[in-house]
Amino acid sequence: MEIDNEKNNEPSDSEYDTAEEEPDIHFEKIKDPYINRIAEARKFNEGEVCDYYAFVPKGYYAEGEPLAFFESIKEKIADIYKKELALKGGLKIRFVLYAYIKKIKLETPEPLYKTFPFKHETIEIIREDQINATIEKGYNKIIDQIEDEALQKSGWSFVRAEEIFLEISIFRPLQGSSYLLLPEALDKPQLEIINPQNRDDNERNANIANFEGIKFPATLHNIDKFEESNPNYAINIFKLVYREAFGKIKVDIDLLHISEHNYQVEHMIDLLYLIEGEESLNDRKNQNDIPEGLKTHYVYITDFDRLDLLQKHILTCPGSNKASQCLILPEKIAVSYGYTIHCLDKTMQKPVINRESKNIIKDLMENLQEDLEVILDKLREIAPCEKMIPELWRKYQTANKC
Repeated sequence: MEIDNEKNNEPSDSEYDTAEEEPDIHFEKIKDPYINRIAEARKFNEGEVCDYYAFVPKGYYAEGEPLAFFESIKEKIADIYKKELALKGGLKIRFVLYAYIKKIKLETPEPLYKTFPFKHETIEIIREDQINATIEKGYNKIIDQIEDEALQKSGWSFVRAEEIFLEISIFRPLQGSSYLLLPEALDKPQLEIINPQNRDDNERNANIANFEGIKFPATLHNIDKFEESNPNYAINIFKLVYREAFGKIKVDIDLLHISEHNYQVEHMIDLLYLIEGEESLNDRKNQNDIPEGLKTHYVYITDFDRLDLLQKHILTCPGSNKASQCLILPEKIAVSYGYTIHCLDKTMQKPVINRESKNIIKDLMENLQEDLEVILDKLREIAPCEKMIPELWRKYQTANKC
């Protein structure tokens, strides 16, 4: 592993590694990709991967306390992320903490020691104001792993932090460009979805809104910047979802990006994000990881309530079927049912559950009717009267209410 020792205004080893000064942590850029990121070596050569490394010197004041350790280096990590974000425009980050852990075994006089890596899932950063919260989220995930009950039960405990790696990759948020046709299910005038045929990726009307600093095709990061420059606008992004139901492909719409300023602004805009072909954003582990060259496009949802028409129309119209006279009811498909029977003696029969039935409503009603007949038969039975004992008879005679 090669380390880039070119640092501006940073002290040399001889300057800070002295008996008079407290040992400190210094991050250095790794010239070659971290050994566990060999698969991304090609990207690194293109400037898309940039990792940093820091060694934790023995005697560092927070080495033995995970939370205090991360708090002590939080500002240094934030400075690195700010610099890389300015260069790359978007980051995917993760930090890996190599920790010294020990296990005490009764059968051995000395504890067992080993170095173990703790890491969290990849997190995206597209704005500088997200950096501190992202760092806290990452190190809290690692602390949760260190304090995990399974690790504690196995006998291992945290001793000290040894090394930390900052894994940084370039992150390209969603981009919309080039005209795409609407799916057939959405290409209906009554849905009031406007699909503009862009004459130019940079097509915009500067007289309506401020597009200064916005790159086209617009990314999610650009949308956040647009809202900052135009405080009277809030923009929500939706995506298509394809699902199979009874052998047929259905089209639905799901939320992809929601504005932080909804219901507080004059103009709230809903956009539908399309991609070419049959590829679905749900097929991707990272929904923002769109390959270069893939055509993408935004369309305008003028009336979100009109999308209820995507549901199957159940006719409730008297006479001729005119849309203005119809009540639109979405068709619901029952897939399972279940119920229990509670008895007066506070006992409960086990649940009745039926699944994978083609006539599920009919089966439910038939089962309920059968159980109801059993209950009514029991209620119709006349229980024999029992002779009251003298004590109960006296209570009955003196009672003034039931």
